[in-house]
Amino acid sequence: MQEMTNFLCHTFLRCIRSISVVAPVQYAHLAAFRMKEHMFTFKIKWTDDKGHELSPQHRLRRTLQSEEDAVSAEV
Repeated sequence: MQEMTNFLCHTFLRCIRSISVVAPVQYAHLAAFRMKEHMFTFKIKWTDDKGHELSPQHRLRRTLQSEEDAVSAEV
C-alpha cells in the first residue's frame, strides 16, 4: 500500500517532481477549483424564482445548462 501511494505521488502530469498528495486527489482538487470558477463566471443563480435554495441535483443541472448555453452562444 505504501509503495502504491508513493508511485501515485509521482504520476501527477503537471509537475516533474513528486508531490505531497497522490495524483487523483490533486486532480480532484483542480476539478473542484475549476467548477467553482465556472460557477462565478456563469453567475449561476442557486435559488429558484421563489427564493428557495436549490438541491445539489438541480444545481448541477443548472450548471450544465449554463455551460451548454455559453457554448451555443459562441457558435
